[in-house]
Amino acid sequence: MEQSVTLKDIAQELGLSAKAVSTGINGTGRLSPETRKKIQEKAREMGYRPNITAKALVSGRSRSLAMVAGDLTDLFFAGVANAALQESARLGYQLLLGLTRWSQDEERCCLENLTARNPDGIIYCPTFKRSNPFYAEVRDRKYPLLLFHTENPDFSSIHADGREALKEAGTLLKSHGARSAALCSLAPQSIWKNAMEGAGSEIDIECQPVVETLEELAGFLARRRHPALIVKDTRLCLPLIEALEAISPGYRPEIIQGYGDFHHFTPHARVVGGVYVRTREMAAEAVRTLIGWAENGRPAEPVCVYLPALFFPAAEVPPVPEDRHLLTFAYPS
Repeated sequence: MEQSVTLKDIAQELGLSAKAVSTGINGTGRLSPETRKKIQEKAREMGYRPNITAKALVSGRSRSLAMVAGDLTDLFFAGVANAALQESARLGYQLLLGLTRWSQDEERCCLENLTARNPDGIIYCPTFKRSNPFYAEVRDRKYPLLLFHTENPDFSSIHADGREALKEAGTLLKSHGARSAALCSLAPQSIWKNAMEGAGSEIDIECQPVVETLEELAGFLARRRHPALIVKDTRLCLPLIEALEAISPGYRPEIIQGYGDFHHFTPHARVVGGVYVRTREMAAEAVRTLIGWAENGRPAEPVCVYLPALFFPAAEVPPVPEDRHLLTFAYPS
């Protein structure tokens, strides 16, 4: 078996100490840019591969992160996972991915398998957002964990801040003559209460009651007959339009749609604008946040990291970038 190249081998070739070579490869310590470049070029030339296991034992860090997500056949999770994988690789970390497929048993399995590998941090997209049975277990293990687009006072989290974007949406609706709007979702989350501070500063906002089916939601909206709707869920927009047309053909509200990626936007005459919550950018920021905590220490108390959402009128929604592959939505049974 061919022996792997060591730091001592590179040092001998360059006439430097092994410590200097380690400093040059790891990007730490004080070396001139010329010496650092010479060391890195020689390491590539000789086919040097760092021993990740040995480095983890010395540093106490695995240089890996973990992500618990739903299913990659869902556009939301596919975009989030792809962005997190790219940012992790760019920063020299491995991302371990566990898929729950919206199953409580699968979620427990993911958490147990991933935490057993001792990652430096976990991005957690929980299936059960309100009464999650795993929150206490993860908290007791004291892993650096960042909830993704979900709030819980016991954990740090990352969110989109939609206040300014929704204020712009409210201004657009007001210019079209709307004086009120209903905030719609089949899975209401407190994070969208910032609609009250955003669009609510321009027009009156009514939060729908908690409903379980599309038919219940459409029936409520048809009775209330707000001139505008703010629809949180990407997958809800077109089915909701069709359900309203079926039960109340004369009711034609304008719609502001929330969406996480450009190809989530629903092109429809009734949809006049979109609030882009930048899920890919949030995933990359989550990776950077966890790596920062791993290398510099994490906060003593839970923190919330926010990225501003963006508002686009329908005619100005950017086209889908060429590198974004379209997938079909998968719905949990």
